[in-house]
Amino acid sequence: MGLSSKNYCSKEFIPNISYVIQDTYLYGESIRDNLVTGKMIDDKELYKVLDLVNAKTFVHKLGGLDATVTESGRSLSGGQKRRLAIARAILNNATILVLDEITAGLDIKNKRGIVNLVNKLSKDYLIVLVTHEEIDIKNINLISI
Repeated sequence: MGLSSKNYCSKEFIPNISYVIQDTYLYGESIRDNLVTGKMIDDKELYKVLDLVNAKTFVHKLGGLDATVTESGRSLSGGQKRRLAIARAILNNATILVLDEITAGLDIKNKRGIVNLVNKLSKDYLIVLVTHEEIDIKNINLISI
């Protein structure tokens, strides 16, 4: 996963773009079902990605991968929903993550957590960040439009 093992100049490199929006939608199903979206992915890989996006702890507290999420993810905080959405994007083998207003509407603690996550992910994924907020991202080239 990620770009670290990909060669951008190679003809074999085919980017996979995942789009994560501010108001991400989660189905009223298990956390597992919301992450795998019909694919067969083993629990070890799911927990590896949940750990990567700093969601492993809260998923355990909710009851694990089989815990049910209420329709539209109303039982989760905005930060939790966005972490799960980013995990879902990564599990879809994304090489490019488009993050649209990823920190909008979050409290300061969750904003900081998401910004830290974006900084961490930017080492292995190409990140396109759409935002109206000033965000301290360390590993990106900034283009303002």
